[in-house]
Amino acid sequence: MLTRSPMKRTRPKPTIPAALRRQLEARSGGWCEARLLFCTGRATDTAHRNGQKMGGRPGDKPLLSNVLHLCRACHGWCHNRPAEAKDLGLMLEEWQDPAGEPVAYQSNGFVLLDDAGGLWPWGDAA
Repeated sequence: MLTRSPMKRTRPKPTIPAALRRQLEARSGGWCEARLLFCTGRATDTAHRNGQKMGGRPGDKPLLSNVLHLCRACHGWCHNRPAEAKDLGLMLEEWQDPAGEPVAYQSNGFVLLDDAGGLWPWGDAA
């Protein structure tokens, strides 16, 4: 006789408030914000730059500067190559402030993201 083993408990995925999701979609225009070489173009995933799994603090207020709208291919690349994603600012360490860390944005160089949906040139583009 077959018996079922109990399901493995998994951590719930962080939820994105509806207002923040609307701001993210307005900032991205529905297009992938990373646009890496193999990008599929259309944004389908919300990715945390500093997620709880990478040391983010549970209960922190979700910030627009901490999320990116990515296509599935670019989102997968970030998780498969975290060191390179961190070099591009697509992923961050716990101690890093998302609003103060530049991110490679849509193949147009590095920008700073603010919590109002703004993009600010950084480095040579500033």
